Amino acid sequence: MPYAIDLNSRQSVRTLEQAIRHGAEVLIEPRIWPDGEPIPCRMQPPSVAGSRAALACRIMAAADAPSASREAQAVLANEAAFTAMLARIDALVGTYCDLAIRLGDHLYLCSCDVLRIEKPAAADHHPMIHLTRPETIQVTQRRRFHRISLADSTKIRLHWIRSDDTADEGTGWICNISADGLACRVDAHVADRLWIGEQIQVNFALSPTDTQRFMLEATICSKTPTGTEGKVMIGVQFLTGPSHQYSTQAVESLRRRLLSRHLLTSRPAKEEGL
Repeated sequence: MPYAIDLNSRQSVRTLEQAIRHGAEVLIEPRIWPDGEPIPCRMQPPSVAGSRAALACRIMAAADAPSASREAQAVLANEAAFTAMLARIDALVGTYCDLAIRLGDHLYLCSCDVLRIEKPAAADHHPMIHLTRPETIQVTQRRRFHRISLADSTKIRLHWIRSDDTADEGTGWICNISADGLACRVDAHVADRLWIGEQIQVNFALSPTDTQRFMLEATICSKTPTGTEGKVMIGVQFLTGPSHQYSTQAVESLRRRLLSRHLLTSRPAKEEGL
């Protein structure tokens, strides 16, 4: 099941900067369109937005479809409907829209005002939608794999580096794990030093006596108080992909270990993605 978490202003800013840097996919849903048809876009760099107080999203072209989400592919696949959508976007200026920003395995939700529509200078480019920056956003996620509980709880080490290059660390106990993330219980003073959306490094084994350890890059996706005073549950999502090659290899090794122990169960196809 998906779940949503409110990010504070600082976390929201960090997440938006990351989405802009990676050219994240954005689905814009205009509230004045009764059919709720989304507009598939890509985040553009700040230089294109013209102001750090604004967001710039270029409407996708069909060439983006192979790497786009299923929702975006569905919009781009209907050429007639997509052409009609392009013809009416000028009316969005001054209206309110809901945004769904896809970054990794997460979906971030927010609402913005449309500032202006920029028509392209080149014939092979689609229009740009300029939006106000939201002060806060929400994060929602649907796991690709069921989390499983380990027979013996095992300690996990957390390590992270701040933007000013200062290092920090803490420890916790793994409560459940899958091939795409885990949940661990930590002391409140450790949780207070961690921010949702922050990148960390985790180091753990699947049991206290296991000699194989996994060192992975991850991001904090949730912080939830437990029933025990002074304890907090931290939700962690593993990072993979071209910019996280070492972590990607470790995740594949973890997936094989979980499969070999008959612990990894994938969700039905209809539940994958968002």
